[in-house]
Amino acid sequence: MSLPRCGVRDKVGFGESRAKRYALQGSRWRVKNLTYKISKYPSKLNRAEVDAELAKAFSVWSDYTDLTFTQKRSGQVHIEIRSGSYVYFMY
Repeated sequence: MSLPRCGVRDKVGFGESRAKRYALQGSRWRVKNLTYKISKYPSKLNRAEVDAELAKAFSVWSDYTDLTFTQKRSGQVHIEIRSGSYVYFMY
């Protein structure tokens, strides 16, 4: 317990709380109703299951933020998801 955690020194003394380790940078999305599409599905997974899992994941974000997420099948979207060797999230 006497060693610093994660290489970040603890504040000792007044307040005895740890400082926040993040800072907001850049701009925020002005849009609160975001759209997404899956451009390329994983070849070894069922499409309906992928849709359901992503909907659940976006639902968690919606529960704790003022954002909403709607899946679109085509056209321009705010978030494009593609499966491959890597997963890309594009804005």
